[in-house]
Amino acid sequence: MASVEDKSWGGGNPDEAPEYVRHRLKVWDEIVARRQAQGGDGSAEKTSITISLSDGSKREGIKGETTPMEIARSLGEDIAREAIVALVDENVWDMTRPLVGNCSLKICNFDTPQGKSVFWHSTAHMLGEAMEYKFKGELCIGPPVEDGFYYDMHIGDGRTVQDETFKDLEKRIERISKSQRKFERLELEKDEARAMFSYNKFKAELIEKLEEGTTITAYRDGPFIDLCRG
Repeated sequence: MASVEDKSWGGGNPDEAPEYVRHRLKVWDEIVARRQAQGGDGSAEKTSITISLSDGSKREGIKGETTPMEIARSLGEDIAREAIVALVDENVWDMTRPLVGNCSLKICNFDTPQGKSVFWHSTAHMLGEAMEYKFKGELCIGPPVEDGFYYDMHIGDGRTVQDETFKDLEKRIERISKSQRKFERLELEKDEARAMFSYNKFKAELIEKLEEGTTITAYRDGPFIDLCRG
């Protein structure tokens, strides 16, 4: 796990981390350690898969290893550089998430609806991190919208957001955006999600509405972790 003192965290204010940031990171690391312990020794036989691209061409890959980003690089550095997300069998798929079988694949940049939506959602995570360090409140939801994104937060104590606050948040987001982080995906069982977000009544409410057996995903970039479909 990266140090809680990473200088980019909180937009350049790592010492302002609310206690729940450390709690989330601790639960995340414990879950990852369990998954790794359950994963075996990695000696399973490799299985070839066929990846059908939107132009009708095909590429060969390895199940559980080949990623959309590797395919994008094989198509050209410009395509890889502009890639934001993939569609795998019409499902939104992270560029660094390994493919799990024969599939169709489309690489999406910002000019596509899917690419634009994922870009805005990723940027909303940066806003969420800046808000947590600034206000230490409870985040609610932070979806992409047609022309951007937003994040709801319960601040409490009668506090309000002033114009000068927006300027500070913008500076924090700019620092976060320059930190070259990667987004990490983690599938959670319901009890794991409850434990990770036990400090936040709004997240807890969202988790309880999910049916048992539902795949719950969380994403992490730096110190920020949130429930997210991808």
